[in-house]
Amino acid sequence: MLKTKLLNSSSSFSKRQMTIFAVLFAVIGGFFLYRTFAAGPLVASLEAEQMTLPGGGSVIADANASSGKAVKLRGSGVIQGLVSLPSSLTSFDIVAKANKCHGKWPSMRVELSGVQLISTVVSSNSWKTYSANTNAASGSRNVYVSYTGGSDCTTTLYLDVSRFYGPTNEVTPPPTISLSATPSSVSPGSPATLTWNSANATSCTASGAWSGFQPTSGSTSTGALNNTSTYSLGCTGSGGDANASTTVTVTTATPPPPPPPPSGTNYDPRNGGRLFSILASWNQRIPLNPALSPNNSAQINKIVELVNARGWPMGTRAYTAATYFVDSSTPKRTVYTVEGGPLYNVPIPNEIYLPQDVPLLDVSLVTVDLQRGCVWDMGGVKLRTTDSNLDTQYAWNYKVDSPGWSQYSGTPSASGSAFPGGLIFPEEIKAGRIDHALRFKYPFHRVSGRVGGQGSWGQAPVDPANSSDMWGPSLTTYSGVSGYSGSEESYTIPEGGRIQLDPNLNLDTFQPALNRWQKIVARALQEYGAYFVDYGGNFAFDFNSRMAYQNDPYVASDVLGTSDDYVYMPNELAKYLRSLASGPQKTPVWNPAGNRDPACS
Repeated sequence: MLKTKLLNSSSSFSKRQMTIFAVLFAVIGGFFLYRTFAAGPLVASLEAEQMTLPGGGSVIADANASSGKAVKLRGSGVIQGLVSLPSSLTSFDIVAKANKCHGKWPSMRVELSGVQLISTVVSSNSWKTYSANTNAASGSRNVYVSYTGGSDCTTTLYLDVSRFYGPTNEVTPPPTISLSATPSSVSPGSPATLTWNSANATSCTASGAWSGFQPTSGSTSTGALNNTSTYSLGCTGSGGDANASTTVTVTTATPPPPPPPPSGTNYDPRNGGRLFSILASWNQRIPLNPALSPNNSAQINKIVELVNARGWPMGTRAYTAATYFVDSSTPKRTVYTVEGGPLYNVPIPNEIYLPQDVPLLDVSLVTVDLQRGCVWDMGGVKLRTTDSNLDTQYAWNYKVDSPGWSQYSGTPSASGSAFPGGLIFPEEIKAGRIDHALRFKYPFHRVSGRVGGQGSWGQAPVDPANSSDMWGPSLTTYSGVSGYSGSEESYTIPEGGRIQLDPNLNLDTFQPALNRWQKIVARALQEYGAYFVDYGGNFAFDFNSRMAYQNDPYVASDVLGTSDDYVYMPNELAKYLRSLASGPQKTPVWNPAGNRDPACS
């Protein structure tokens, strides 16, 4: 009896023990099964429509697919794609469905960089998720999905999205990025190189002085820089965002001080001197930080537009004054004028150049007698058929130490400027320096009271000019550049107006590189600027005519190195010009004879 009880007691204890053990086993086993099959955090995904489709494959719309689209595959084949994994994987799944044919479903095999993840039959005509475990490492991986249909008829397989999951205990590090510029400081017109590297980033976007998508690591040139610029780069990864920036400073080199101007008693530009009084506006350097025209932007933009269409010519033959230096042995002639009466005993060489391929009013002639200290300007010049004298439209004379501008209206130059004023002489280029302001012609001159080609008009010169063109046509077009000449449009410039090249521009590093004569002209524009003296169809400057010399001086390599009728400044330089503020507009007084100096008559 006692033995039986003991046996029954022992049997009852063993059953309870087994029950407890079974419960513990189920809990522990369930935990490990969860750890084995539960998906960790999503680290990447690949839509089927982003993959490379085989023949017969197509993208279809499906409202139940993850992005509203899916891929339809018929028969047998392989679809492949590329995925970037920012971390290692623990599991993978793919969403698919199929249509069977004659009772047969298609089979599907998924490989990740050659390692099989799934091989199964897709046996559902509604979307179903197929999963697998994997320990693939981070990096770029090829995804291949091969599929096989029946031999008796063609099955259809539909793919939606492949998803990649990382370990639950792995924290994706945030991206890091470094961005630098070499060099960090450049002179105007020079480039720098940007270099950047990132980690844990999948994409990068530039902002600031550059833009667009950039690779996660790389280098590029900034191109020529003329202003200090800041470059920013933002990169994104599964761990967050990162930003970096760097600045390239454009330094302005302090130019050396210009040499002192020539002596006021040397008026010979062929020998280091310069025409006109030392106090003449032609011979005055522009002060630091001059006031700009209120219409500066419109005026310079129109100049840039014209230069881009027609270039920036500088004449060396026609459409410029042929200036001859004479002396007491030079033959004397009478110069008859339409306005102002004749000039007598004007020294004019036997061999003079009067171009026949330009309008008569653009045929100009100048003689300079430094011994007498006199200059004679003649415009609209032609030889008389009855004698050796000349017929002209206008002519005047003045002292070589004069201001270089007429007092009254009625001179060969519309603005009243002396023809040699602002001319560039070959000897100046040879010597490497121009110590005076230049002259320019331009098609869009200002008159008063005329806007949009309508209204009354009047001359509107500003100091130092005392005259201007006396007409105001309607809309005019030059090589596609349209505007109202003779108007009050904001882009017009009054005759006598002055422009300047930005004095802070580094001519030694400017791109495109300036040749020797271009740099000499540009430096004169920085120091002295140029005056608007007359209407012309281009934005153009003048050299003394090559025809005023027995032997062409411009062909020398240390002058222009060419016999061309025109040489050109770089178009790119025009945008660095600026229009200076001028005084009030004047009302000219017509008096051609009043411009003549009795000492030179």
